[in-house]
Amino acid sequence: LEVTVDDAQKHAAESFVSYRVITKTTRESFNQEEFHVRRRYNDFHWLGNVLTQQYPSHIIPPLPQKKVFNKYDPSFLRLRQLALNKFLRRIAEHPILSTSEHFFIFLSARQIELEECKRTTQLKKFTMP
Repeated sequence: LEVTVDDAQKHAAESFVSYRVITKTTRESFNQEEFHVRRRYNDFHWLGNVLTQQYPSHIIPPLPQKKVFNKYDPSFLRLRQLALNKFLRRIAEHPILSTSEHFFIFLSARQIELEECKRTTQLKKFTMP
């Protein structure tokens, strides 16, 4: 499983940046050998949180901090892209984290499907005893 983060795109009208996540794999759980999706920082943040809840005894790779000011600065975007790339690669290389259903969804789902999954996991989080 090989995962790469690249091509930061500014969406100034909506005030966010998205990144292309490219996945290359020979795993049978994926329908294709190579595909890509676009993800926002908050999608990466959701993945980190859900993996922390799902695997409390495992160390989840750290994410870069969220930046409020100058978030469109090219040097900031490049550094964040590198950090997000490292975050996903470390998960992809982990024998247990890389098999998570949520990681699979993050890598392969259309944005609307990912949003539904995020909403569902948020509901579970708030209804847990």
